[in-house]
Amino acid sequence: MSQENVQAVERVLATLRYASPGEFTDALLGELFAPEIEWLPVARGSLADRYTGYEGIRRFFADFLGTWNEFDAQVRGFREVGDHVVTTLRVTGHGERVSLDESWSALWRIENDRVVRMEGFATLSGASEALGLEE
Repeated sequence: MSQENVQAVERVLATLRYASPGEFTDALLGELFAPEIEWLPVARGSLADRYTGYEGIRRFFADFLGTWNEFDAQVRGFREVGDHVVTTLRVTGHGERVSLDESWSALWRIENDRVVRMEGFATLSGASEALGLEE
């Protein structure tokens, strides 16, 4: 099985981990995401249900990262299924009035080595279940 889709997700995660939202130029985002990217985060506080396009990606990360003084997401596993990748993650964060230590999953759809859609789930099995996979 090809690992190209997993590598596309790994590139996105590495970039998001080490770049600040101010560095998210259209050129950088264009290397990682399709212009019509849909980003559906795990529901949290004042976040929108859906962010679209490069401006949406910038807005999500400004909104989300603005909540935390410290935040980390450690990928625990990848599973490639056709043009989709399922990731499982442990997310931790600490903010002024909020703490986070949870296990999440994400479902990524890849086209031409770029992410077209990411949907987050507040459970480890949510992304697999969305694809109809058995754990």
